[in-house]
Amino acid sequence: MGAVKVGFITLTEVTGDGDHRDYNAWHQLDHMPEQFSIPGVVCGQRWVLAPACAERAVQIEDPLGTFHYLTMYLMTEPVQETLDEFAEVRERLAKLGRFYDHRRARLSGAWVFLEALAAPRSLVAPEVIPYRPNRGIYVVVDEPLPDTSSLDEYLRLRHTDHFPQLLEVPGVAGIWSFATRRWAFAKSEDPPADPDAQDATRITVAFLDEDPLEVAATVGPLVEEHWAGAPVRPRFAGPLLTITPWQWDWFDPAS
Repeated sequence: MGAVKVGFITLTEVTGDGDHRDYNAWHQLDHMPEQFSIPGVVCGQRWVLAPACAERAVQIEDPLGTFHYLTMYLMTEPVQETLDEFAEVRERLAKLGRFYDHRRARLSGAWVFLEALAAPRSLVAPEVIPYRPNRGIYVVVDEPLPDTSSLDEYLRLRHTDHFPQLLEVPGVAGIWSFATRRWAFAKSEDPPADPDAQDATRITVAFLDEDPLEVAATVGPLVEEHWAGAPVRPRFAGPLLTITPWQWDWFDPAS
């Protein structure tokens, strides 16, 4: 297993004509397993923004948009070759009728891997945190404002003060951060509405080994405090649950 260079991250909405059970069966049992035939794909995981998670998300003025699931693939060198194969697998499966049409990518691309951190209690190395079982994640998405004169100082504080603070929260096992989408998914059928904005996006993923809803009660206020007066545009912050195969009832009317 080589060093991870990028995280291919997609925030997906199941559209009105879709069915969450059908979508999850397709993605978890058909689509994702096919990606592991690509040598450069070393990890793939999915999480759901269940209704209870959405209620615990930080309320912001300009949210990212409606999405239900987050998928993350970790990729190694050769990055471009891996992304090309990734696109080819998608195209081949679509031609075989094995693609789910009732979905929309709210954010999708390959982001540069920046940093891995682990809480001391986790014991494992930061680089293996994504391979450690988790109960969910806490995700933060933001973008720099046009005036970036104070951005460098803010980002330094994020890595020297804010992340260590998050790692002290019970249930936060580790943190991976990503920034600046430098590799385009050229064959994607879901181009971003604003490519320039997406290129500036930063994504932080905190891996959780306790109840994500309970962890969110502590992490959310810390994120809000970190964002206060910051030179960034908040887009999303909230918990998501790890998806267990065949347990796909979060959006059923009776759930």
